[in-house]
Amino acid sequence: MKIINRLEQLYIEDKTAIAIGKFDGVHLGHQKLLEELFAAKTRNPLLKTAVFTFEPSPAALFHPNDSGVLMTPGEKRRFFEAYGVDY
Repeated sequence: MKIINRLEQLYIEDKTAIAIGKFDGVHLGHQKLLEELFAAKTRNPLLKTAVFTFEPSPAALFHPNDSGVLMTPGEKRRFFEAYGVDY
């Protein structure tokens, strides 16, 4: 899995299906997004998959003293890598 940390790196030449979300923990809504992502890849095996998430969370900008994260950035990366996400 390739990690893109900077906006300047955000160029994927391949056709790509993208799920966008906070992914603070992988609840049922997130699981549904990932199912749809991989359903698109099943329909088109050449399609790459990507998850666009935020670090820090947008909520942290408004509530900097609230560190209520469910998954650390490392845990998110390991989860998406194990799930088979390309980017």
